[in-house]
Amino acid sequence: MKKILILWTLFLGIQGSFCQSSFDGHWTGFIEYKNSSWPMKLQVNFGNRENPVLLSLPSLIYAQEPIKASQLKDTLLIELPFGLGKHSLLRVDDKLKSLNINISVLLEEDSPPPYNIQDIEWNIDHAVLKGKIYVPSQGGPFPLMIRLHGSATGTIRSWEYRSWADYFARKGIAVIIYDRRGEGQSSGHISDASFDQLANDAIALINKVKSESFIDSDKIILGGGSQACYVSFIIQEENKDVDFLMLSSCSSVEVIEQEYLALRTRMIRDGRSMDEIQEALAYQQLYFYYIRTGRNWKVLATEAKAAEEKTWGKYIDMPRTEEDLKWWRATFDQFLPEKHLTKVKIPGLYIYGEEDPITPPQVMMPMLKYYFKQSGFTDYEIYQIPDVGHNQELNIGYDQWGRLQWPEKHPEMLHLIGKWFERHGIQNN
Repeated sequence: MKKILILWTLFLGIQGSFCQSSFDGHWTGFIEYKNSSWPMKLQVNFGNRENPVLLSLPSLIYAQEPIKASQLKDTLLIELPFGLGKHSLLRVDDKLKSLNINISVLLEEDSPPPYNIQDIEWNIDHAVLKGKIYVPSQGGPFPLMIRLHGSATGTIRSWEYRSWADYFARKGIAVIIYDRRGEGQSSGHISDASFDQLANDAIALINKVKSESFIDSDKIILGGGSQACYVSFIIQEENKDVDFLMLSSCSSVEVIEQEYLALRTRMIRDGRSMDEIQEALAYQQLYFYYIRTGRNWKVLATEAKAAEEKTWGKYIDMPRTEEDLKWWRATFDQFLPEKHLTKVKIPGLYIYGEEDPITPPQVMMPMLKYYFKQSGFTDYEIYQIPDVGHNQELNIGYDQWGRLQWPEKHPEMLHLIGKWFERHGIQNN
């Protein structure tokens, strides 16, 4: 009986630590290392057993991401991402102070984020799409940004996609993020998510929300990068409710040409030999021949299997079945720059990374300007950010020598976005 009472007491103590904590609340401050500092936020709620601590690194546009955490009396134990490691934070009055020697963290109590998050869902083409809408707490009606997906960021779980909602909502802009068709909580099939279908999904969303009283229907923005550009260009052609485009790393060539260019540029950047590049390009030709024609599947399957042993195999797609290429066959010809880019008629901001091997600005920027000129369109701004790649990120994780690098979006990118918003009367805060 004594052992049972002791175990029950321990259980109640553990359970109590989940239900309430002296650390619960919102904290904001800085993390410092070698005379440099970066803003940092923590949202703590030990009543949430699954994700008791959420971390934000505003300079990276990294918001409310769950991290490993526990508490021991007056010390909060957290594990930070990007090689930042484990840290012990001691609560002293209304501050959290780092106990680590090399890296300093100092946080103070703060207010909750200045927005509310609501669920949203809509039906289209035999699918139910689900997402979140971030609505600023004060003022209104608000400009609305619909954040579209890059090829690798199809769900809200992806911080690279989700965190932009926090960033723009803090600036007085309502933001919608959602799980792409066939991914996350949204139903449907990802193989059916062609550019045209993704555009129709977003248009149905616009039609659903544009008349909401908290939305300024004259300031609807499509935002995103990479694949989101293809979809945005199609949407703005089909839907007249879209007022602005705010895009990054856009391709201005056909999709297959884009893939050839990206393969070659990435391999050159990585120092691959010309023989390796030529072999990879030859495989890519066979790959896209099948996609265009539906012919020679057996030959492609054999070469895809052989590519697993090649030094250049990591650069290419190796399909196992014809079903693996269903999306490509439905999509490869849906973006035609001479059709879609010459029909852009709404103000746009376009940002590229100087070191981007996927949509290299040396090719994409002149082509984008060329097509806009063809139609006489001039209400756009195009910028190239130095020292960054496809995602406009500076110093993330470790460099090739194992030295710690600090996570950050290039400040020039965020500056350009803010100035562009001001010029067009979009930003409320």
